[in-house]
Amino acid sequence: MVRARVQASREDQNDLINEVLMSILGNLRRGMFDPEKGQLGSYLWGIARNKIRDFFKRVAQDRQHDAIAEDLPDFHPDPFERQQKRRQLHNALQKLDEKYRIVLTLRYQEELEIEDIAGQLGLTHTQVYNQIHYGLRLLRENWRE
Repeated sequence: MVRARVQASREDQNDLINEVLMSILGNLRRGMFDPEKGQLGSYLWGIARNKIRDFFKRVAQDRQHDAIAEDLPDFHPDPFERQQKRRQLHNALQKLDEKYRIVLTLRYQEELEIEDIAGQLGLTHTQVYNQIHYGLRLLRENWRE
């Protein structure tokens, strides 16, 4: 069912299937299914549908973040230019509010996943996505100044 509905790489499909199964098992272990509210099949389908929807949201947001990151200027191999660009980037980062600077550093310098950043900072995934998106926009504006 998941493979038929999600046109993605085999690895992404497998990750999504594992996420669906883990969610189903976790919910069943916690006693979340109530037979008085509906059938088990409908309950399982609802979990799968929600996980597929979450997957598509993540993919869309990742594409949006990648597109924004691609708008940032390229770094050149020339050591002098690279040093100058690093200084320029450092200055642009320093102009950002601390919350944006932290999430951008964790995401792009430390290369942490969104979920890990959210856990470390005590934020929701949505808050982290929004801060990265807005932080990149501000960084781009600061870069142009």
